[in-house]
Amino acid sequence: MITGRVVPHIYSFLTNTLPNYLKVGDTYRPVDERLNEWRKYYKDLQEISRHKATINDEVFFRDHAVHAYLTRNGIAQVPFDASKNVHSKEFF
Repeated sequence: MITGRVVPHIYSFLTNTLPNYLKVGDTYRPVDERLNEWRKYYKDLQEISRHKATINDEVFFRDHAVHAYLTRNGIAQVPFDASKNVHSKEFF
């Protein structure tokens, strides 16, 4: 029998590859593991934050909610463009 659940996390990082932009993502795996995957693209990434993506014990949220909040408040989303080293639609 398997019991328990994994608590999702929201994380963010900066990189000099895309100066002045913040990557906001979520993961159900350890944040360090996820950041190490991103280091394949952005070796100089600097972690800015990591938080449990929970409202309470029963309510969770995803990075999409954070993205929507940023967009609603006038923070522009950077379009995906691998040729310009933008490997995600989650940079703001």
